[in-house]
Amino acid sequence: MPDPASRDLLPVISALLTTAIRDLRGRPGGPDPIDVVRRFLWWLPLSHDEARAIALRMR
Repeated sequence: MPDPASRDLLPVISALLTTAIRDLRGRPGGPDPIDVVRRFLWWLPLSHDEARAIALRMR
C-alpha cells in the first residue's frame, strides 16, 4: 500500500507516464515501456509483470 505522499503523486505521474511512453516508444535505442514505468515509479517496488501491466494500461 503506497504511503499518503505516493497517493498524491500517482495521478500526476500517471499523466506524465502516458506521455513519456508515447514519446519514447518510437525512438531508436529508446527505453521500452516497461523501463519507462520503472524509471517513473522508482519508489514503488514493482515486479517485471507489474511494470508490464502498468505499461500496457498506459499506452
